[in-house]
Amino acid sequence: MIEAVRAVLRHCFTAIDMHRVEVTIEPKLGFVRESRLLRDCFCVNGNFRSVLMYGLIKLDWHDAK
Repeated sequence: MIEAVRAVLRHCFTAIDMHRVEVTIEPKLGFVRESRLLRDCFCVNGNFRSVLMYGLIKLDWHDAK
């Protein structure tokens, strides 16, 4: 899963020259937490989970490689 995310980020920041990618996720994968987005947004095994907003800008991605 992590390798797939890395491949998508590489494509976003190099092939199509995006400046910013944002996601709503539980694990960080190098993204910076920016805010809480939705409380109890989805349910996993009967437990509600909140979704957090994370962002990654191209400069941070370059530094983390």
